[in-house]
Amino acid sequence: MQMAALLIGTLSVKRRSVFAKTDMHMEEELNRWYPGGAENARFCYRRDKLAYALLIVAAGTLLSLGMCVSSRQDRRDVEHIIRGGYGSAQTVTLTAQLETVNGRREETVPVTVKGKEYAKEQIDAYMEEIRDQLPEIILGENEDIDHVVRPLNLIRQMNDNPVTISWSSSDYGLIDSRGEIQAMDIPEEGELCMLTARLSCQGYEAEERFYVRLCRGQQTQEDPLLKSLRQALQEKEEENRTMETFTLPQEVDGNRVVWIRRTKDNSLVILMLTLALAAGVYLAFDSDLKKQIRERRQRLLAEYPEFVSRLVLLMSAGMTIRGAMQKMAGDYEERRMKRRKPYGRKQRKAFLRIENKEQIYEEVAIVCHELNSGIPEAKAYYRLGRRCGEPHYVRLCMLLSQNLKKGTAGLLILLKAEALDALEERKRNARRLGEEAGTKLLLPMMIMLVIVMVIIMIPAFWSFTM
Repeated sequence: MQMAALLIGTLSVKRRSVFAKTDMHMEEELNRWYPGGAENARFCYRRDKLAYALLIVAAGTLLSLGMCVSSRQDRRDVEHIIRGGYGSAQTVTLTAQLETVNGRREETVPVTVKGKEYAKEQIDAYMEEIRDQLPEIILGENEDIDHVVRPLNLIRQMNDNPVTISWSSSDYGLIDSRGEIQAMDIPEEGELCMLTARLSCQGYEAEERFYVRLCRGQQTQEDPLLKSLRQALQEKEEENRTMETFTLPQEVDGNRVVWIRRTKDNSLVILMLTLALAAGVYLAFDSDLKKQIRERRQRLLAEYPEFVSRLVLLMSAGMTIRGAMQKMAGDYEERRMKRRKPYGRKQRKAFLRIENKEQIYEEVAIVCHELNSGIPEAKAYYRLGRRCGEPHYVRLCMLLSQNLKKGTAGLLILLKAEALDALEERKRNARRLGEEAGTKLLLPMMIMLVIVMVIIMIPAFWSFTM
């Protein structure tokens, strides 16, 4: 709060303040809302609005900075990866720094880490499931096993199946254990190759053989070093399936490997969201102020017929305009004292909130204070109309001010006519509000109609289908 107040004070000293465009409108609204203290009200309003925005920006910036620093600190020299529980699986993306003869080189390698082994009782059923599905799975994008032109899908493990599969080829010059085609020149009649799948799970082993015929087609060659890196990583992962962790290979084809596990940097996203939230809170203060001002105007319009009728009643009893004002202000103060509740530590600010008050009598009380302080009656009534801001009050205050100069002859007749017009206006407003309420209820009624139709139609539809 102190920082926001200091910033507001610094900016206000400048001739072209950042608030210069809204000062006039804000002062006018707060003069109506909080007469006599608009400057202090405007300062407190700006201070609170800016303080909340700065608080959100500071918190978001610290969070974003922390995430950025955390993401920059790569976990170097990773030697172990912790496995998950039984049946779980996780994909870990690692960065391998290869120290080759030609210099340092980095490769990003994803590795899938499976969980612990399952119970032994299900091993036979899982192996039988693999035997049934494996002939179709290994085809990949090929049409059949006798016409292989694309890499085979030699899976290592099926989803939700603890049985692991290791592959071997009768001729690694034709196709390797990962299903990649290695042959560069395949004759027109094709080449026959045998693939052996070794199924293993907790000591149970079985073999399945597949004879595939390689035919001419487009084969893509993979980087040999990257291929060796993936194969070594996969072999290490398969060797230690029963352990909590497995050790990553530290050397591949004579090249030293340094593994890095990088985290994703979301600091920029957090910072952008923070700035957007701060801007939203800053603008929400203006929206809240406009909403409360609109509510105050609506209450002033609703209280106008009663106010005019009471003024006519008191003046008909022989009181002057000033006496009637003081009488209404005194009665209102008595009503407030009867229903006043003790405030707690967190008191509400009157210029920012609509409380359970009668707005017009609050303004009448201010008129009485101004009259007691020596302000002329005509000026006090003019200021009353200016603070209320509604045409009805402006017209009434002009009528009161003019009759102070011309005398009170005929004033009661004019006020009675104004009271009748106000009562008719109140009836029109009530009808309009009723129509608006009916329009707002139209959407909920349509939703309820749809729900009722669904409740009726679904059982009827089921009875027909059965």
